[in-house]
Order: sequence, then structure tokens, then C-alpha cells
Amino acid sequence: MIKNATMMKLLMLALYISHVIFQQSLAYSLIPSRLFLSSSTSISCCYRGGQQAIRQRRNCSACCGTVRILASCTDVASSCNFLPSLKRHGKGCGSHHPQADGFGQKYPTTLYANKPERLKENEAGVLYVNERCINCSACSYFAPHTFKRAASSPHHIVYHQPGIMDDSSTTIQQQEFDDVRAALAACPVSAIRASSPAEMDDLTPKKVQLSRSYAINTNVNGLPLPFPRPLFLSEETETITGTTTTVSSIWLLGHHSDKSFGALPYLVKGRHGDRTVSVMVDVPQFSNSAISAIESLGIIEPDYMFLTHIDDTAQHNEWKKYFAKLKRIFHANDLGENNWIGDESLEEVEVLIREESNAMHGEMLAFSLDGKGPIKIDCNHLHDEENGLLEVVDRTFAKIFKDFDSDFLILHTPGHSPGSISLLCKPSDSSATATAGGTLFTGDTFAYSTRGRGQMTGFPRYGNDLLKQSNTLECFTWFCSQYDCIAPGHGHPRNYRDMDWANILGWGEGRQKEDDKRRSIQQLKLSDLRDAISELVAYNNHV
Repeated sequence: MIKNATMMKLLMLALYISHVIFQQSLAYSLIPSRLFLSSSTSISCCYRGGQQAIRQRRNCSACCGTVRILASCTDVASSCNFLPSLKRHGKGCGSHHPQADGFGQKYPTTLYANKPERLKENEAGVLYVNERCINCSACSYFAPHTFKRAASSPHHIVYHQPGIMDDSSTTIQQQEFDDVRAALAACPVSAIRASSPAEMDDLTPKKVQLSRSYAINTNVNGLPLPFPRPLFLSEETETITGTTTTVSSIWLLGHHSDKSFGALPYLVKGRHGDRTVSVMVDVPQFSNSAISAIESLGIIEPDYMFLTHIDDTAQHNEWKKYFAKLKRIFHANDLGENNWIGDESLEEVEVLIREESNAMHGEMLAFSLDGKGPIKIDCNHLHDEENGLLEVVDRTFAKIFKDFDSDFLILHTPGHSPGSISLLCKPSDSSATATAGGTLFTGDTFAYSTRGRGQMTGFPRYGNDLLKQSNTLECFTWFCSQYDCIAPGHGHPRNYRDMDWANILGWGEGRQKEDDKRRSIQQLKLSDLRDAISELVAYNNHV
């Protein structure tokens, strides 16, 4: 009898351990892209509002319909209370759902029991994208001649196979090859693969060699790591005393994190006070390779980490532990009830900005990298009938940069989240050829999306307060002369000066070119902002 009771206890203990292991693997080991707990279970999940939706207990299906249980959050275990035994919902459970875009579109996906399969839409060849793809669009940014958004499924695919590299390869072919390796290294869920002989029986020796050459591991092929890469390729190299040297002030760090749905991490250098500082913008996946990418730029320790909003802060603590002198910058409006990821350590960042812009009344606050300020920018009164808008805006921002004695200026840009902040960086002397204006790092406030025919957007499906965000973008229309490049967290960067303006404008000879270009850039920036504002307002009215 005692023996039977002991056996029963051991059996119950084994069942309990199995249950715990299953829950932990469910919470932490699923790829945070598009995995579902069950093909038959469904819940309602709001893509906007997040914590607000939970507090009000409103019917989420009113805004996005009923979708299957998803695991696209940064941390499933701490971000969804709709799921049995999981704790709380939070804005992220759907705010980064990659299969939903437009009004009410949704795509079911499944939990992978076996090796993820090659997507059928891929062009035949060595390179392919598998069904792990979360549609973050990083690959189509780095390698647009190879990857694009699929028309029939919520993924990106290979639509053009790069050629086999040999001595006869052209410079363009080499660039395409390098771009593909960058896409491979950036993919946050390792969905881009190169076929091996075990997968394809018809691989020729040359194709096997090509497959190995795509490897990011330098021990496999001896090729350098793809990152860091300059944001502006037009300023990639210059020859100094016979040596080719990369010259840039803004770098793409790669190593996109699955915990932030593949957000773009950057590093920018500029003057602050009497010294040159380096600023990490948002958070790359913490790894030895990412550390090497930063140190390869001659940076012993970055000075700042600029956290644009709550969604893209994962692993900031790991970077802080490694770089002890790193100062993290964050806005307090993404704490408390708006801290949907539950990371209380964000309350202890070194530069916590508390004052907030009044975007609804056309007022925006500016801060220095050290949080000094604020300086109020009244977007309603920047226009000067006598001198014109551009001159007044130029003088206004020149004074702010001078007051802060810096190439950097922080703006509180609420809407996507209450604490969203943007970083405006003046161009350095070495980067003036690529962009005469500055670069505005916008997080998810404003970006270029490849959906549809491609457009600038405020990601209305994922926003917290769309009307406030539309007013923030209205403020952008007043000072858009101050930037020529938008560097977002998601979507693609957009460099207005790097477009083919000669063909766009049909230029001939003459001194009018630069003036024509500046006016056209300004008109396009205003048009992009108006389109994004209209989209936000329309979506807000729709839901």
C-alpha cells in the first residue's frame, strides 16, 4: 500500500513537472512572431489601446476582429491575461502582430511542431525564407533586389536569387551579395536560410559554395560580419592617403531583436558640449556579435542609449550591465499603467524625462541628451509672413541647438505611446554630402511602410492615441525642413535627398538645380506627413 502511494506521488510529481516545463516552453521558447497555442482556440485581442483595452474591458473585436491566440508579444508569460495561466495582456499582445494591417485584415498561423517549411512563394534556388518570417520587412530594406513582401501571404519572400560569386562578378552583384548577408544577419527570427545538400539533392558544387558563403559565421567562410553598416550608402567610403576608410556618423547595427519585432537599432555620433559622443538608438539583440559591431567603430563604450518608446526597450539592462557608463534616455509617460511589458527597471534609467508636449495645442517640448530643458516649440507661431516659414524655423532650431550646445535634440512626440520620443540629429561635416538636413529618429511615430505601394505611415493599427499622434505629425509639418532623413524603429528609413531627383524633376543644365531639389524635397515631406495624418484620422474614425 505504501509502495502504491509512493508511486502515485511520483507519478503526480512527474505530471506536475511536465506541466511546468510545457508552460515555460510556451511562454519563453516560442518564436515571438506568429505562433498560436491552438488551431481551434480563439480570443479577441486589441491591436491598439493595450492596457486601456483591459481597464475598460471593451470588446476588442470591434476594432480588429477575433483572432486566434497569438504569441507575438515580447514576453508571452507577462503580456497576456486572456490565456490560461498567463498573467496579463498589455499593449504588446497584438501591437506588434505582424499579420494584421489595414482595416480588419488578419491571418491565421500555426505552432511549429517540426522544422519550419520553405515558403512556396520563394523563387527556386539556394536562398529562401521559411514560415517563421514575421513580416518585419528588415530583409527588403537591406536587400531590396532579393526580398519583397509576398502578395498571397503575410511574409517576405525571395523573388530574385543572387548570382554565384566568382572572379567575373560585377560590383553590383557583389553589393547584392553583401546586402543578402546583411538581411540574413538582421532577421530577428532566423527565417532566411540557405539550402544545404541535405535539403536539396540537386545542389551543384558551386551552389554548395554559394550556400556556405552566405553564412554569417566567419569560421565557415572567412567573410567579415555584415554589421555595422552606414545608414547613408553614398557616404560609405572615401580614400585617405591611399587607404579606403568608411566615413559615417550614423550606423545600422543589425542584430534586430525578436523581442521588439525586429526594430532597427542605430548608433549615431555627434558633438555634445566639448566632446564627440555616441548614441545607441533603441536596442539591438544583446550578443557578442552585436558588441563587436559597436566596438569595431572604435567605440570603447557608448555614451547614451536613446529608448524611443516602451515597445522597443527589451534587453536594455543587459547592455547597461556590459557598458557601465551608458546613460539610458526614456520618457516617464511610458511608465506605470503604460508600461505594458512590466519592466520596472525602466524607472531607474539615468535620464528620465517627465515634462510632456501639448501636441493637441501645437506645442512640442525639446530636451538635451542630459534631459536639460525643456524648451517649448510653438508650432502655431513658427510662421512669419514677412520672412517666410523656412527661415523662421531654421532660426528657431539653430537657437535651440546652440542653447543645448549639441548636435542632438530630443522631442517628446506622443501618440503611438504616451512616452514616445524622437531624436533630431544635425548632420556632421563628413555626412553633409548625403543629407543637408538632419536625421530624425522617430521610433514608431512616423516611418516608411512597404505595404501596398509603399507609403509613409504612423502605424495606426498599433497606436495608443491616434488623434494625439496626428497632432504630433502636424507639428512635424512645421519643422520638417530640419530633417532630410526619417530613421524609424519599424518599416524602412527614408532619405529624401538620396532619391533620383534628376529623373524626378527632369533636370537639365543650370544653377536652379539645388533650389528645385530643396523645394521638391520639402513638398514631398509635407505630402508624406499629410498622407500619414489622414490615415491616422481615418483609422481613428473607423474604429
